[in-house]
Amino acid sequence: TSALGMGLSPAQEENEPVEYAGDGQGRQQAEEQAPKITPSEFDVIVLGTGLPEALVAAAAAKAGRSVLHLEANSFYGGAWASLSVEDVAALNSGAVRSSSDTGSIHRTGDLADGKDDGDGGLASMLPAHGTICDGGITSPAAQGTLLDLSLAEQTLGEFHFEPPSPELPPGELQQQLGRLGQYCLNLCGPQLIYSTGPVVDTLLSSGAHKYLEFKALSSIYLLRGGRFHRVPTSRAEVFQDRSLSLPQKRLLMRFLKFCVEEDASSEEASDASGPSGTHGLQWPSAGSRTTFVEFLSHEAELSPELQDIILYTIVFASEPQQQGRELGACEGLTRVRQYLQSVSRFGLGRGAFLLPMYGVGELSEACCRVAAVHGAVYVLRQPVASVTWTPDECKATDTDEAVIPATEQVLQSEDRGADTQDERPITIRLASGQLLKTAALAASDHLLSTATINSRRGDKTVARCVCIVDRPVVSATSASEEESSLLVIPPRSEASSSSCLSGVTRVLQVGSGLNAAPPGKWVLLLSCLYRHGPHHDTVSAETFLRPGVATVLASTTSEASEQNATDAPTELWSCFYLQDIVDEADMEATQAAIPRAFGVCRGPNESLDLANAIRAAEEAYFRLFPEEQKMFVREEIPREDDDDDDDSD
Repeated sequence: TSALGMGLSPAQEENEPVEYAGDGQGRQQAEEQAPKITPSEFDVIVLGTGLPEALVAAAAAKAGRSVLHLEANSFYGGAWASLSVEDVAALNSGAVRSSSDTGSIHRTGDLADGKDDGDGGLASMLPAHGTICDGGITSPAAQGTLLDLSLAEQTLGEFHFEPPSPELPPGELQQQLGRLGQYCLNLCGPQLIYSTGPVVDTLLSSGAHKYLEFKALSSIYLLRGGRFHRVPTSRAEVFQDRSLSLPQKRLLMRFLKFCVEEDASSEEASDASGPSGTHGLQWPSAGSRTTFVEFLSHEAELSPELQDIILYTIVFASEPQQQGRELGACEGLTRVRQYLQSVSRFGLGRGAFLLPMYGVGELSEACCRVAAVHGAVYVLRQPVASVTWTPDECKATDTDEAVIPATEQVLQSEDRGADTQDERPITIRLASGQLLKTAALAASDHLLSTATINSRRGDKTVARCVCIVDRPVVSATSASEEESSLLVIPPRSEASSSSCLSGVTRVLQVGSGLNAAPPGKWVLLLSCLYRHGPHHDTVSAETFLRPGVATVLASTTSEASEQNATDAPTELWSCFYLQDIVDEADMEATQAAIPRAFGVCRGPNESLDLANAIRAAEEAYFRLFPEEQKMFVREEIPREDDDDDDDSD
C-alpha cells in the first residue's frame, strides 16, 4: 500500500528519507533536507506495524485520537509479516533493507555496531555509542529519561536468520521455485484462528474483516507409529478411524460430550449432582490444582495415545506435560470446549480453524487500513533513534516506584490515565533528526525490553523454518478440498526421541489455494519451542528442526497408500531461524522500567492461537487508556427487513 493511501500527504510521499554522512555538518544538512512529518504532535505514536501494534493504532484512531504509526522496515507487519521469497532470502543472508528506496542492503551486524558502511546509510543516521551529541539533546538529564533504540532491533531484531538452502541468485532461484512474487511466507508461522473466539470478534468489531478473506483449515494430522493419522472432527469420523479401538472411541466420545455440556459456569450444578457429574465426569473447581494430564488419566481414563490427540491437536500444548509446566485442568478443558464450539461454527467437516488469504501479515495490513481510514498517519522506512520523557509530567508505572536501568532514575507512581492531561511529555527523535511529541507510545515487547533490560531472564526461543516443496505432504481427498493441513509431531514420537526435538513440532502446509505459493508449489511452516540452559546456550535452528523436516517429507498419511520414493515431496528451498521470546519475567521487568504512558505489545510466541495477539493489543491499549471499556465497539449492521418496513410506512 502506498504511503499516500495510508495517510501521508502527496508532498510527504514524494520525498524519500535522506541518507547522510556521520559528520556533524552532513548530519545537519541532511536533517534540513529530510521530509518533515506534520503535525509534529500526536495523541499516540506507535512504533512498528505488528498485529498488536496495528490493533492499538486502529482502536486509538477510531476513538478520535490523532495517531502516527512508524515502521522502520519497508513492509507492514514486523514480526507478523508475510514476505516474498526474495525478502526472506535477504533476511536469511543477514541483511536488512535501508530506509532509502534504492534497495541497498546493510548488514545487521554493522548497523548494530553503529558502523558507517561508506554509503551514508542508516548506520550513520543513528547516534554513536547510544548518545545524541547534536540537535539539542545532550544528555538524559537535560530532557528527562532517555532510551536509545537500536536500528537492528527495529528491523526484525528478534529473529536470528541463517543462510537459506540453497543460496542461489534471484535468476536461478526463480527457475527453481517459479514466480517469486507469488509466495507469501509467514515469519511467525504457523498461526491459526479459531472459528469462534476473540480474533473473529475483534476483526468484526474493528471493521478489519472488510479487507480480509479466509479459508478453513482442511485437516489436522498427528504422527503416531511412523505415520500421520488424521484427527477426527466429528462423531462419524471418530467411529470411522481405524487406528482407534472401539473402547478408545467410546471413552473419547464421552470426554468430548462432557466438554460440550459442561463448563466452569456450571460448577455449582455439577457439585450438586454428586461426585459423578455429567457422563461420569466432573468439572474441576476454580482453585483446583489438578493438572490436565491428571484429569485425562484418572478422571477421563484416556490412554496415552488419546491423551496425545487431546494435548497436541486440540489443546495445542507447546511442550511436554511432564516437565513441571503442565496445563491446569480448567484451562485444558476450556480449550477443548472452544475447539468443539469452533468445529460446529460452519458446519460438520469444515474444521475448527481459519487461515487468512496471503498469510497472517494481511491481518496487520487490514488493521492499518482501518486506522488510516480514521485519520492515522503512516510512514514506512522510518526508524527511531531515541525516546525521552519527563518523569514529573509523564504517567508513572503501575508500581509505587520503578528504576530505569539506563539512568538509575526513580519514577514515583501517579495513577493517571493517558487522557487526564493535555501535555505531551514524550519526545521521539527520528533517525532523520526530527523531534515529535506525544502523550502515549506503543511498541513491541522486544524493542522496549532490549532498550530497558540489561540482561534477559527468559529461557524461551522458538525455532522456525520456511520450506518450499514440489508436492504436498498431505494431498486433498477431493477436488473441492483445499490442501491446507496442520501436522503435529508430539514429543513422545520416534522423531522427537531420536533427535533434539524435545518439544512439540508443528508443520502447516499451505499452497496456491491460500495464495501462499504459485500453483504446483507448497509451503511448509515449521515451529518448535526450545528452552535453552542457564548460560543461554543455543543450537542453530537448522540443527534443531532439520529432523522434523526429514520426518515430514519421509512420512505417509493413514489414508495414503504406500508411496514410492519418487512420489515423496522434494525440498526445493528452505530457511531456518530462531526467534527470541520475551517471557513473563522480562515483561514484568520491562513494564516496571517504563512509565504507564508506554504500551508494551507482546510479539508472536510459541502458541498457535492468534488470540494471543488480541490479548496483547488489549493489554497495551488499556494500559494507555484505562478509562475505556472496550477497544472496539461493534457496529450494528442494519437488517434489510428494517428498510422494507420503513418504505412500507
